Amino acid sequence: MALVPPLLRIMAVLAHSLILLIVFSPSAHASGVKAPSTITAGQNATISITETIPKDSENWSKYDGYRLYLALTPPGWGTGPECWLANNLDLSPQTVNIVIPPDVAPNNTKIEIADSFIKKGSKKESGYSYSGTITFLGGNGTWSQRELNGRSMTNANRLPCFLLGCVRQCNDRYYTGEKSSEKAADDCSEQCLKNSGESSMGHLSLVALLMGIVTWRLAQLVL
Repeated sequence: MALVPPLLRIMAVLAHSLILLIVFSPSAHASGVKAPSTITAGQNATISITETIPKDSENWSKYDGYRLYLALTPPGWGTGPECWLANNLDLSPQTVNIVIPPDVAPNNTKIEIADSFIKKGSKKESGYSYSGTITFLGGNGTWSQRELNGRSMTNANRLPCFLLGCVRQCNDRYYTGEKSSEKAADDCSEQCLKNSGESSMGHLSLVALLMGIVTWRLAQLVL
């Protein structure tokens, strides 16, 4: 039997201890987002949130809700939240019905759902927990050049997913690949938020989000 060098043994013990610390730390996130293996654009999907904050944790007084995000992986880059699907949810295990618009990603894209503890009304989050990989069916979105360049288009804490298409159009129009062009794209994207009432309201409720998606779909049918 091959002998394991002492240094490797020490490293293994430290790694195992770190895993235990992460798993049993009261403030650590458990992976508490469960989603179906496929989600079809424009159709209801049920997401389960199971993670909670222990009442004896220092985070109990910091956070009082969840925000649910759509996490995307532009080709060649890492996965991260791009926009939110449900906002200001109560801080308790629950199931949430979401609808993902078709224009957020191409058909058959691999997506994930993420959640975060939040203070309701705040644009900040406490870090993210991710679901497993989901196949997104029926999508008709296209990646913007800014995304393909690994650049973020906006803050996911501010952007409801039904406005992601509007933000992409702004970047298609103004982003040239140069960093100096980002301001014009960002100003246009800010107008998307203002037109929806997002900037003035501070946040949209889940009901408003669903109403916006329905309005968007009706507009698509008319066009």
